[in-house]
Amino acid sequence: MSLGTNIITIRKANAKQDSEVAGWISSYGTPQAVFSGGSSNVWNFTQGYYLINGVTGSGDNGSSYGIKVTYSSACNTYNPMVTINSHVRLTKIWLKGAGYKADCDPDYRGISDKYRSNVLVDHSLVQDFISYTRP
Repeated sequence: MSLGTNIITIRKANAKQDSEVAGWISSYGTPQAVFSGGSSNVWNFTQGYYLINGVTGSGDNGSSYGIKVTYSSACNTYNPMVTINSHVRLTKIWLKGAGYKADCDPDYRGISDKYRSNVLVDHSLVQDFISYTRP
């Protein structure tokens, strides 16, 4: 079996968009979808061709985004919060890192750009982590 190039879409549920699905309850779409981690990747996409869409959110109000990815790591952790492969788009997502810690190795990584091919982060809020490029 070979991997195709069809886009896999992961979309945050919301009250309005899915209201005609049988059995749908609008409150399913109300809370923010939160993905969190510490010493390892929160998201690790080893294959490409993903669209991750939080559906809502804008500006610097993190709670307005449909999806939040958060990372609270101990010092000297060398795993990125999110590792993505080629052909990935992240939109309307709040990416919240661990923040600066003066007594830590400044190796907090947000999105690993290891693959560096057709990656787009748009209409998202990125806070409290640094970018890292592998040598």
